[in-house]
Amino acid sequence: MPAIPAIVWNVGTFGPGANFSGSFSVQLLASPPQAQYINRSCMTSDQTSQTCDQIVVKIGLDGTPGASFNKTGPNGVPHGGSAVFKLSAGNSAAVKLNDLVLVDRVPTNTTFNSAWFNDPNLIASGAKIFYSTSVILPEDWSNPPPTDYTQAPADLDAGPNTYWARYDLIPPPNPAAVTWVAFYIPQLDSPHLPNNGTPALPSPPTPITSAEAFFEVTVFSPPDPCADDVVFNRGLFQVNESTDLSGVKAPIAGGPLSGSRDWAVGVIGTKAGVGAVSEITPIAVVLPGNSTYSLLVFNNGSDPLANVQVVVQLSQMSVNGVLEYPSVQGISPAGTYNPFNGQITFALGLMPQGTSHSIEVQLSFPAGILNETEYSLGATITGQGVVCGPATANSIARGKVHSSPMLRVFKSDVVDLITSGAEYDYELEYINLGTAPSTGTFVVDRVPKKTVLVRAYGNANITRVWFSGVDNLPPQALTPFTPIDASTIATYFSPGTLNDNGTPGNPSDDYWTSPFGTLTYWIAWEVDDPALIPPQFALNLPRTVGFTARNDNDAQGPGIAGSPEGTQLFNNVGIFSDELLQAIGNQVITTIKEQPSIIVQKSGPSVLEAGVAFNWVVNYYNNSQTPADTVTITDTLPPGITFVSATHIWNPVALGNGAPVGNNGQLVPTTVVNNPDGSTTLTFIIAGASGYRGNGVQLASLEGGTLTLAVQSDPATASGTTRVNVACGTADTAGESLTSCDDHQVTIFRPDLQLLKYASPVTVLAGGTLTYQLVLANRGPINARDVSLTDILPAGVSYVPASISVLTPGYTLGAPAISGQTLTWSVANGNALTRTALSAGEVPGNSGNIVIQFSVQVGG
Repeated sequence: MPAIPAIVWNVGTFGPGANFSGSFSVQLLASPPQAQYINRSCMTSDQTSQTCDQIVVKIGLDGTPGASFNKTGPNGVPHGGSAVFKLSAGNSAAVKLNDLVLVDRVPTNTTFNSAWFNDPNLIASGAKIFYSTSVILPEDWSNPPPTDYTQAPADLDAGPNTYWARYDLIPPPNPAAVTWVAFYIPQLDSPHLPNNGTPALPSPPTPITSAEAFFEVTVFSPPDPCADDVVFNRGLFQVNESTDLSGVKAPIAGGPLSGSRDWAVGVIGTKAGVGAVSEITPIAVVLPGNSTYSLLVFNNGSDPLANVQVVVQLSQMSVNGVLEYPSVQGISPAGTYNPFNGQITFALGLMPQGTSHSIEVQLSFPAGILNETEYSLGATITGQGVVCGPATANSIARGKVHSSPMLRVFKSDVVDLITSGAEYDYELEYINLGTAPSTGTFVVDRVPKKTVLVRAYGNANITRVWFSGVDNLPPQALTPFTPIDASTIATYFSPGTLNDNGTPGNPSDDYWTSPFGTLTYWIAWEVDDPALIPPQFALNLPRTVGFTARNDNDAQGPGIAGSPEGTQLFNNVGIFSDELLQAIGNQVITTIKEQPSIIVQKSGPSVLEAGVAFNWVVNYYNNSQTPADTVTITDTLPPGITFVSATHIWNPVALGNGAPVGNNGQLVPTTVVNNPDGSTTLTFIIAGASGYRGNGVQLASLEGGTLTLAVQSDPATASGTTRVNVACGTADTAGESLTSCDDHQVTIFRPDLQLLKYASPVTVLAGGTLTYQLVLANRGPINARDVSLTDILPAGVSYVPASISVLTPGYTLGAPAISGQTLTWSVANGNALTRTALSAGEVPGNSGNIVIQFSVQVGG
């Protein structure tokens, strides 16, 4: 045919997963110019690079015989186990191979079991198995008894020899006496010419191009059942004749094709073995929350295990900066937990081969752990093999927690009315109400416009105070649109200087000064507690910082004059951490008033327990030289706070001026209004008609008093709820009305008691002693009061006198009050749990684990 340089198929669009198949035919020239041709095909597209493949076509056939040999067996067997060896032979040439003999010596330290062919066609072709019980000297892997293939398949012996017997005709009466095994294969066909089948098989001829022969031995058991050994084996292969392409069978020119292949089998002694796998679910716990640790222990050796013991080690986690172990809520099967070292011990006893045990531990995690903190439980498993020594395994599972801080900041000015050019104070109360401590936490405030900084105040738990002399960081004011972060502090702020105010032993009057003096624009309190690891701002701990400012109408300018009367000074405060963007607190407004006729200040506790009664206190006085005609104090209690009662007392100036001790016979408060939103408005008429000062009597200069409001928080208030109380005083003087307000925030918490009980040992005989451990913790941020403990002992168990002790330092506990099987510790019984410096029965907030231990005797 004419020469064609290429054949091209235009496939078009070739979609994902599509297939294409093309074919073409060529005619070989009568006299090919070369011994082989290479045909190459390639595929390409607009979007891909070229991909190609090729085939090689050889011209002419080689009549040289060729064969491949192989020997395989198991990699390892136990003592007394069986090993099956396989000998393989294949024809790799164009001509037939004839009269193949495969010989193998039964390995040392084994006994022969059986030999066979798997292929029925191979058996039908005349393949036979022979065995020998002879030993030919010198005894060697490559020195079998002599064979004569020309005698096969009837026999394999040369001349008068009687070394070999045919396996199918004379099975070995004593298989253990067999020393050699031989396989005779009459013919292997060419894989290249499949039409040349084996004549012995039915028509049409079935080609046999390869053969496999098998024999099995049993490995001896050595004197040492724990020792390992090796069984060596060598297979000998020989192809004696071939049939050429013209059909003539003859011995292979130059001698038989021969080869050998070796195989070694590891003989594995009895082994003590143990394994374990473990996991934690869920991998990530949302705080507060629980997880389950699962451990599967299994005997993966060949030896029964005795005295199997599992020790699970818990890792510690920083809870509000204090290292603690997770709370163990449940253990299955029974085990012994040591809350001091975080170890749980399980005695599993005897584990036969192939058996397993499942272990589960339920864990509880409180709020107060840094987000993404990892924890682990590591298991160490030990056991003693009944026959062959110890076994050890380890397994570790890891989990983590998800949590988030929630930062709040509340700002108040100590007074909301000041004289021009006066100094006044701001107080900033901040708290973390989330589930995670915060790190890199800053409270940030800008010095109000028309003021200059005098000094800043910290507390004993902050890291330091930073100051900036830059007006526009940016921003120029606290705004959610341009939040300040740690990089802003690092770039634009400098650390201040701590001054002990001349009293180094009294940190309460310490203050910080700015390196920029009155040119300071910004203050940043780094409020992470440096005593914690890592430094962090823990949960539910309201703390206060502040600063003193002086009214200066041109602020950081050269003048020092105060602002005109009526000027309002606005101020906001913000808080942020590494985990949270800046949050902005409430706005505070301070007004310039030369002769304010009323000043109101509000105070009370920063934190309290839900359901507990407490007092809010309102102090007021006339700060002007002019008597006030009327004065009214209005106090609005927020929803969730119940009014109980109120009292009013005069300050010394008012009493000295003859103010009536009995409040002029008026009700205190004057009116109580319960509002639809749940708030309560209390009104107190101090001066004026029906006033406490007297009917129509004015409130003179510097006269004032104190209102004490007895209130109670709702017992159902959720922990972490904030309540803000606002008190306002309004005075009318010479036709001018002026109002002064102050507010106070209280955060309400609840105690959160947790009690766990553990027993040791897991099993005890009658008459023996059992130790109980009670692990008590208050996970809430507020103290728990009047805590009582009750333990009901099982029947047949009695308390061991004087065995009670508290293992946690700083606590004491009296002997229990016993009634039947019930042990009780309480304030009423005079034996309550007591913490040093606290009332009996009072457990501090965030107490950590308090371990109580006592013993009981099991009845005989």
